[in-house]
Amino acid sequence: MPRGRLKKNNNEEELLSEQEVWSVIEFAKNITSVYGNIYNPMLVNQRMQDINMNPLAATQDGIDKSLLKPKDNEENLVGFSEFFELTDMMYKRMINYLGNMLSFDLQWVCINAKGKDYLSPAYKKDEQKMYDFLDKFNVKKEFKKVVRQITRQESFYSVLREDGEKYLLQELPRSFCKIDGHWDYGTLFSFNLYWFMQPGVSLEMYPESMQQIYSNWLENKNSIYNPANLLNKRDGSFVYWHQVSPLDGYWVWKFNPDVVTDVPFLSPLFSDIVLRPLIRRLQTNIYMLQSQKVMVGLIPLLGKEVKGGSIKDNLAVSPEVLGKFLGLLKQGLSEAIKISGAPFDDIKTFDFDGTDKQILQEYTKTTSALSGINSRLIFSLDKQSNIESQLSINVDEYLMTYMYPYFEDFLNYQINKRMKKYYFKFSFVGTEFDINKKKRYDEAMGLLDKGFFLPHLVSSAIGILPHDLERMLDEAKTKKWDEKLIPIVSAYQQSGKDISNKGGRPKAEENNEPMNDNTEASKDNSSNLGRGGKLI
Repeated sequence: MPRGRLKKNNNEEELLSEQEVWSVIEFAKNITSVYGNIYNPMLVNQRMQDINMNPLAATQDGIDKSLLKPKDNEENLVGFSEFFELTDMMYKRMINYLGNMLSFDLQWVCINAKGKDYLSPAYKKDEQKMYDFLDKFNVKKEFKKVVRQITRQESFYSVLREDGEKYLLQELPRSFCKIDGHWDYGTLFSFNLYWFMQPGVSLEMYPESMQQIYSNWLENKNSIYNPANLLNKRDGSFVYWHQVSPLDGYWVWKFNPDVVTDVPFLSPLFSDIVLRPLIRRLQTNIYMLQSQKVMVGLIPLLGKEVKGGSIKDNLAVSPEVLGKFLGLLKQGLSEAIKISGAPFDDIKTFDFDGTDKQILQEYTKTTSALSGINSRLIFSLDKQSNIESQLSINVDEYLMTYMYPYFEDFLNYQINKRMKKYYFKFSFVGTEFDINKKKRYDEAMGLLDKGFFLPHLVSSAIGILPHDLERMLDEAKTKKWDEKLIPIVSAYQQSGKDISNKGGRPKAEENNEPMNDNTEASKDNSSNLGRGGKLI
């Protein structure tokens, strides 16, 4: 390694030679290049954090400017969203509430099979390909990860990894991705290859398709960038930017796909949430006032009327003596008690016990209500009826389930491109709320009673993939589980003596249908019970 300066004689200094300068440049180049990178766990971990953790401290002025020109401040808005998730618990709960709501219960039908086709070897072969994909790709796990990210930062750029025992969506750094087109199943984007020129980023940690893209870019084998290129010819480059194709598994989701600009869904709340530290300080000041008392001592005057006119320092106690007495009092009392003396005849006591304003509480309630989601499930100090709660949940379900078609498109494309003859159409239903699951289960059982045997409705209602339910039934039948069961006599087959007659209408099941306010109130205070605790 050449030194910075070489001493010549005693007083002169010689600069680095030209060859030494080029040696230093070549050394630095090898450090930061992909194939000569020097790694350590701290550096690699830092680059992995950069993929989806880049918070930006929010200020009122910064938020106002960013919302005024969102197209020029995408990174700022996403950074504010991450910052508030780290610093505001209410915002964090909103993100998790929306991001974990969808259950991704799967159903499907074959769109070109009829009658005996379902028993043909060709159908069973294609069906098995579908089963293999769903066994390797955890739909609930991967898609919920996507929903949490697009709720937080509006978009999620990924590539489908199929080179391991499990298929998964590898997240790409969003700041190195740009949307530049649309196609039948969604949105197209290009990737900035400069990501791999940074220290700590290993190209081998990405799929083979990305390694081939980078290799072609280094060798100048790519074509000129053209946004209208067909999917099988998305190999154009512009400087570091390179087109990627869904044919190779590159996929992007957006919370609002109608708008290309990345604006987080909850960004309208930023201007209100940024005031929370100020409101918290004001509330703290109120608490400090409530904890303090002011003791005021009345210093007597020599006289209200002094002959010969007013005199100087008309006090019964000199200021020096008064200061000594107040000092003694202060030494014996708590810091929370303030002491003062006033030379007046009539004075009022200062007491702050009447200050009971809860401005932080009112602020939080108002801000959560402005979010437009079921804020009373997240922050509530008042009682909400069952009907109000259910209607609020329904609104949030409508908000999130509209994204299901974009995930259905992913499965329709990825699975059907593997098929040879038969093709399938996939659909997602449901949320994680118990009421929603019970409703779907009751609907499936209701159709079954009428002769409509639709096993996919049953499997999705209980949160199991249809082919997994079929496997469970096959196992139970083969192992003769029915012979191990103990039959239970139905209540309708018992005699009247065996049935306790409690009278009145049977008690409704919990979490069935929402009760109205009057019914709920009577249940809470047991006003529907007569003497002896019997139902009226």
